Amino acid sequence: MLLSTKAIVLKSFPYSNTSLISRIYTEDYGKVSIMAKGARRPKNPLASTLEPLNGVHVNYFSKESRGLQNLKEANSLYIVKNIREDMHCLTTGLTILDILDHTSIEQDPSPILYRLVTKCVNVLEENSGLYREIFWFFMLQLAIRSGFKPNLERCGGCSCIMSECVLDIHTGMLSCRNCISVGDNGLNVQQLQVIKKLNVTHINNLSDIELSDKLSNGITQFLLSFLKIHMLGMEKVKSLKIMDQLL
Repeated sequence: MLLSTKAIVLKSFPYSNTSLISRIYTEDYGKVSIMAKGARRPKNPLASTLEPLNGVHVNYFSKESRGLQNLKEANSLYIVKNIREDMHCLTTGLTILDILDHTSIEQDPSPILYRLVTKCVNVLEENSGLYREIFWFFMLQLAIRSGFKPNLERCGGCSCIMSECVLDIHTGMLSCRNCISVGDNGLNVQQLQVIKKLNVTHINNLSDIELSDKLSNGITQFLLSFLKIHMLGMEKVKSLKIMDQLL
């Protein structure tokens, strides 16, 4: 069956001397692995088209019993340039793709996640200084859109309204300091307010969120811990170690 859809390239790697295998996240069919025959031959534009972070429109032959589908053609929707020239942005973009790759399964469509990741990449391309906020936005929205929206208002233990919170590693819920007095994955008053604002801010307005470097590390660790508790595959995301050094 010949399928046609928009996609973002997650990863590409050589296969034989002339071909590529690419993993893409499509708008209509979710994550798909495709064989791009001849893509590595001289003067073939497919190799640059299928670089990670690029947006493409693909036509490919699909067979349910086959794990690797055959690409017929791929046309560029957009090619990122600014991201590749900035180490922070490139690391952020590739880490976002790495998270999506490891937390999703083949051919399980989610147009919502497709729009989320493409929007994050496009905003990152236009606003290099917001790489930290875009990464937080992606992690929080990934959790929410995967069905794991954190309750940022009330304690999961006693239901009181929280000014500070701690992530309960056993239940995955947020609790107040009275219910859990210690923990490495807590948010103080200012950090919790940032997460709340992040939850209601449109991605195009992330520059409205103001914070100091002192607050940022705790927010990153909190969101990563929340995802690791709730989403399978997060433990396999190796790029998080590099991302942690940047943030």
